[in-house]
Amino acid sequence: MNTRAEKRQSRQRNLKMVFVRSMLNSAKRIPMIRFRKGGPHLDAAGQSAPAAQAGQAVSGAQPRSVSTGEAIEEWQLPARYRRKPIDDVEIEWINRGGPPA
Repeated sequence: MNTRAEKRQSRQRNLKMVFVRSMLNSAKRIPMIRFRKGGPHLDAAGQSAPAAQAGQAVSGAQPRSVSTGEAIEEWQLPARYRRKPIDDVEIEWINRGGPPA
């Protein structure tokens, strides 16, 4: 009987240790997404004022020239990136709004 109780206690200790480790690891997690600096900083109190200022700034701003790169047409894509053709059964499912009831 003691061995069962001891095994149960050791399992509970192990589970607690795993839980604590996972909590500590998640606490020191660093996000992999890096945001650009200088983005808008919104306050709960002053959300309406910056929106009005932004509207004034947009109306007086000149459009920026956007450099465009070469566009790839759908027929120029390699086979592995092309969209798979839709068969008749899938077309029927789409037109019906889902699988048959």
